[in-house]
Amino acid sequence: MILQIYNIFAPMNPFTTLSPSQRIAHLDQLQAEHKAMCKKEKALVFSNRPACPFCNQTHVHSVGFRNGINHYRCTSCKKSYSARTGTSFYWIHHRQKFDLYMQDMLTNGHKPLKQMCLKYKISVLTAFDWRHKILAALNCSPKQFKGLIELRNSAYRFSRKGARLSKSSENAPERTSTPVQLLITADYNNNAGINIARIGKLKVSDIEQHLAKRIDQDHVIVSPYSKGIHEFAKTKKLAITTFSERNNPHELDDKKAKELNEKLKLLIIQQTRGVSTKYLDHYSRWAVITYNLLSEQSVKQLKKEIENHNSAWYSYVNIEAIYKQFAVKYSDEDFVQTSHRQWKFANKLKV
Repeated sequence: MILQIYNIFAPMNPFTTLSPSQRIAHLDQLQAEHKAMCKKEKALVFSNRPACPFCNQTHVHSVGFRNGINHYRCTSCKKSYSARTGTSFYWIHHRQKFDLYMQDMLTNGHKPLKQMCLKYKISVLTAFDWRHKILAALNCSPKQFKGLIELRNSAYRFSRKGARLSKSSENAPERTSTPVQLLITADYNNNAGINIARIGKLKVSDIEQHLAKRIDQDHVIVSPYSKGIHEFAKTKKLAITTFSERNNPHELDDKKAKELNEKLKLLIIQQTRGVSTKYLDHYSRWAVITYNLLSEQSVKQLKKEIENHNSAWYSYVNIEAIYKQFAVKYSDEDFVQTSHRQWKFANKLKV
């Protein structure tokens, strides 16, 4: 028994042999290590909680569950929120219907809004809102293209479809033939993306903004001849092979980029009968999704990404302001506001 007690206090023997100043230094070191350990554990706990969508503060407390959803309270702005705040599911009252609607969109592609209204017993406006809340959460732009890269510049007609303006010639904007320049990119590693570069004449700086950091110099570009793309490759010293679509004796082809462009044309021109240019980015994402031919496993993964995308709701309800910023910078056409809808928290959430 005495031997057991001695063994318990044996580790204390080195400490008892220290001088008073050494003991203080040793205790300070232990206290510092304990604080660092607590801070690390605390950071790990808070990293698993969604940041405050109102001020981006990560120091938040869980305040319990409501309707099976965990709610949090921010220690900085004192506002309460849930994991759904800012996502596509924010302010959705019929969650089960919305889940089925999203599953239908991702697996079956485009269906007319009226058909979706009858199927899910919702209004046309609700069907439209749900569609674009889901599309706003899709992230289809790869960070990097690799290997042999197909690049195509495609022009679509500028449109203000849906604009509720006066029929008088003074207030109604004139119809224009200004093209909307799209960059369609695809490689052979299942990476594909569509970027809206400019409304008007394409510039080299527009291509650089979207692709300069995503294409390395050791990769090769195949593209139908385009002056802007050729100048971009020359400026960045990229290997490029161009061909003429009318006269192509070597039978060069950008099969993947061309197929993706056809998917987008089918969606924009035939299925939806034209879309407003401000929604063109959303439909471009949808075309990329249908082009990738999703499996059941990838649909589940995509749904999870949509659920965790905490800026989708903000992107949709502020689409008019976001499009205005784009139009001021990259458009030869004057911006005309086509919607005056307002949401209560549209400008309060942070992205």
